[in-house]
Amino acid sequence: MSKFWESLINAKRENNPWEHYLFGQALTEAQIKEIREAEIDRTGVLHDGTRSGYKDGTGRQNDKLREYITKDNCHKYPELIKWIDKYFPFEYMFYVRLARSTCDIDPHVDGNYVEAPHSHHMTITQEMLDHQLANEPIGYRFIISGSRDTLYMCNEYNYNKDMSNQKKVYCTIPDDTDAFLINNCTQPHGVDVKEDVDDNRIVGFILGKVNIKQHQNLIERSKNKYNKQVIKKDELRI
Repeated sequence: MSKFWESLINAKRENNPWEHYLFGQALTEAQIKEIREAEIDRTGVLHDGTRSGYKDGTGRQNDKLREYITKDNCHKYPELIKWIDKYFPFEYMFYVRLARSTCDIDPHVDGNYVEAPHSHHMTITQEMLDHQLANEPIGYRFIISGSRDTLYMCNEYNYNKDMSNQKKVYCTIPDDTDAFLINNCTQPHGVDVKEDVDDNRIVGFILGKVNIKQHQNLIERSKNKYNKQVIKKDELRI
């Protein structure tokens, strides 16, 4: 039995802030070691909830703070790439990154745009944008280190206003769980980091074109096994 499959079998139910299911401990020590050793320079960057850019207005998507796994550097992460390819329902991926959060992340959605409103935003085709929106939840993530209860969901986001005073519903990732899936394109969310705890908070992000049948099958199998944990977007009451 693989470590990933074992983590699915041992998935646990959570009812706060809403009914959902979580699985964890899916990464091997070798995969964790690769991620922890990622070389990321965090100087001169800006966290504004919009795929932050540089304080001087140049650069693309905090490439010093975030490690983008590409064809050129994927040899540094063989175990992680093997894990993603084997167990996640992607036909192909266009976005795999490891990110460190060192300060609060304002309310936002993980917008991928056909035309970028900010210079540091990533652009995708209209076809891929439609695919992302049609197959939510599609934001696969996993926590490597740092706090497990500082991610929150909220009702609104506005990059031009202070939205920090609105009601926040915090999500707690249990100690025996690392991976989670959220509606990342349209559900506003953010992070309130903890001093000293989040000096080295690392989260992995995976986006791409999913195999719709496999994606839906995985969700349906999980719903059948954990039917009391299912939550739909229109059932959110924040």
